[in-house]
Amino acid sequence: MKIPIKVDAVHELKGKYIPWKYEQDYEKDKYLFAVQCPMCKVKRTVPIAGQQLFYWHKDMDNDLTASEVEALKTGICDPCWDNMFD
Repeated sequence: MKIPIKVDAVHELKGKYIPWKYEQDYEKDKYLFAVQCPMCKVKRTVPIAGQQLFYWHKDMDNDLTASEVEALKTGICDPCWDNMFD
């Protein structure tokens, strides 16, 4: 069962407002987030297990990586994140 959900959000980073978008599809106890980085515009798919996503939403211990959490929060990809601190 696929339930496409489109979300637009705006975040502030270093004094700039950065819009980002993602689409979410549910597939066999996984949520597939098609995230577009707001900085470089590269698109990627981030699969997250339903239970881990639930734990993250409830601020409980989960197995999400820092990269997955950043994708959910801001959409920023790993290379852009690393370049912000060079």
